[in-house]
Amino acid sequence: MAQPAWQEPDPLAVESAPVPEYGSGSLADLLPTLVAGQGVPGFTAAIPELTPADRNCVFLIDGLGWEQIRAHPDEAPFLHSLLPTSRGGTGRPITAGFPATTATSL
Repeated sequence: MAQPAWQEPDPLAVESAPVPEYGSGSLADLLPTLVAGQGVPGFTAAIPELTPADRNCVFLIDGLGWEQIRAHPDEAPFLHSLLPTSRGGTGRPITAGFPATTATSL
């Protein structure tokens, strides 16, 4: 099957661009929040919607983010079904800065 022709995306208006929620909901805040919830000294729970737990599993797929899952529900139906429960049931994404590379964000 032939690939559709590339269409240049519409430019994003600067005033409508999402701003990373550093200190309260960014990818950089995830691991410190999880270990704070486990009672590790010196860490603060920056993402208040996440409930403390004695065990955590972070399943991070580089290049697979919130927008990709929303745009392709048939490709990842289980992950898509979890979106409304994200961030402690708020349905909000954890944000990342630009460039949104995993290494930069973590």
